[in-house]
Amino acid sequence: MSSTEDGENTENTENTENTENTGAKGNNVGAFIKDILIALIHVLILGFLGANYVYLTRIDLDMFFPTDVDQRPYTNENKVGNKLPPLCSGNKAETESMKGGKRYKQKGGAKGSGCGDFINICQSKLFDNKYFEGMFDYGFPYTMESKEETFGGIVTSWFANKVKYSYVWLRIVIKTIISFSSSFCAMVPEKAKDIVPFIFGPFAIFMILVISSMWYIPSLVSVFWNENSDWGMVISVIGLFFGWTWMVPLFTSFVQMFGLMFKLMLLPIMMNFSELVKIMGNQWNTFYMKLIFFILCIISAFKNLNLYVAIAMTIIFLINMIPPKASKSESAMVKVE
Repeated sequence: MSSTEDGENTENTENTENTENTGAKGNNVGAFIKDILIALIHVLILGFLGANYVYLTRIDLDMFFPTDVDQRPYTNENKVGNKLPPLCSGNKAETESMKGGKRYKQKGGAKGSGCGDFINICQSKLFDNKYFEGMFDYGFPYTMESKEETFGGIVTSWFANKVKYSYVWLRIVIKTIISFSSSFCAMVPEKAKDIVPFIFGPFAIFMILVISSMWYIPSLVSVFWNENSDWGMVISVIGLFFGWTWMVPLFTSFVQMFGLMFKLMLLPIMMNFSELVKIMGNQWNTFYMKLIFFILCIISAFKNLNLYVAIAMTIIFLINMIPPKASKSESAMVKVE
């Protein structure tokens, strides 16, 4: 009899312990706080990448990713030999290419889009620094291009030509990606104009960097495709046997990848940080960032906290995740359309 009672007491004790353990399971507050901080960092990085990409949809892409070989930075003279106007000629309220209210397009993309107000990068204070402005102006290696039919002139022109067209081809692809994603901005309400590139931005930036990391093959093709000199073609063919035809595209692709990382991730922050903050502060962009943050918080809550606490947090988050409402004027516009 006593053994039976002892067995029942043991079973009751185990059940009580299991119940207590179930109630206390996952109450790792330290791990939860750590996950929250990591989630916050991830969301901020996601937000800045999205804002950087929105910034690219609003600027003069022909200046940021030039594709016209008859314009800066590839040359400083037009076809008749006259000097091209400075990068930001006149006052910095307008760029030289904005004529008659329209923005001139180079191949591969446009200068503006329907993703918000146009941003003139010439208004950035960084352009007051001649060294920074030199990043967009005519310079090395394009200054190596020579009209002299000497051995040195032919070799330096060959190198400048290979670098030039490798960059032009890549920039056409980049501008096409940006222009394509920008085309969706016209499909959403006015206050949410930039939500599409804001969401797509981090993926687009990653895709562009992946493409640039594999740009060696297109660069190698451009070595022969865009050759405009008989002696240049001879140098390219001989280089296939001695290595320089393979090495120049490889070196160019390496430099392009790191240059793009700087241009896509850091340069917009350096040029116009306040504009990026404003883009992130857009109510729909903020809503998207909150949504991602709350999802990560809920996942962490179920992983590290008590089930009842996690459910309560989920309910609170859901209540606070009310999408922004369109204004009456926007609603009316949508109905009219």
